[in-house]
Amino acid sequence: MKIIIGSASKRLGDSIISGLHAQLFPTQVSRFADGEVNVEVANDLRDQEVYVVQSLSSPVNDNLMELLLTIDAAKRSGAK
Repeated sequence: MKIIIGSASKRLGDSIISGLHAQLFPTQVSRFADGEVNVEVANDLRDQEVYVVQSLSSPVNDNLMELLLTIDAAKRSGAK
């Protein structure tokens, strides 16, 4: 099991990883000058069970878009 932590949920994600003794899966999140978010998955997630932890607190739109782009990047990398 791999866990991806979104930028809005660092403390929560770290607690989940510690409690489950799971492996953190690194991602690269960058923002363009116009505010758009880009999420890249560094490694292959083929046939891996992946959970994404991301708060939808304020700013809701930015955090929701990051969550959706993270899920999309994980799926494109082969995650279950």
